[in-house]
Amino acid sequence: MSTDLAVRRLAAPDTQAFRQIRLEGLSRHPDAFGASHADEADQADAFFTERIERNVVFGVDGTDGLDGVAGLIFADTDKVRHKASVFGFYVRPHARGQGVGDALMEALIAYARNRVRQIRLCVVERNTPAVRLYERFGFKRFGLEPDSIRIGDDYLNEIHMVLRL
Repeated sequence: MSTDLAVRRLAAPDTQAFRQIRLEGLSRHPDAFGASHADEADQADAFFTERIERNVVFGVDGTDGLDGVAGLIFADTDKVRHKASVFGFYVRPHARGQGVGDALMEALIAYARNRVRQIRLCVVERNTPAVRLYERFGFKRFGLEPDSIRIGDDYLNEIHMVLRL
């Protein structure tokens, strides 16, 4: 599954590029995220800088900014410190099918290995390409949350998945 794409950990100087791709993802695919474009569009740059600095966020550079991003949130309480959660996984449409998603997932797993025992994530049930990507990397379904996300009058189910490291 390895790719030749350069994946790098984002830092504070990447705030504008991260903000741009994050808001694009929230706008284009509102059903793929727990947050909404309205939740984050008016946030100050500090909000996005903190997200980068407080968590682990990887990106793949493209010709016009970042082509993809994905992050890990690490639990900070004693009883759940053995878990990390994937957040904000997004690949721009023009970069899909080119290994960007695979490269990001490889980076997340490599970073988490030897730090936590498992990686968790949630994905909307109808997001078949994302579900396939996660399953390809060994994530297993462990639950389905009905009506997990509401967009207008539409309620979407989310699949809960885990990868044991």
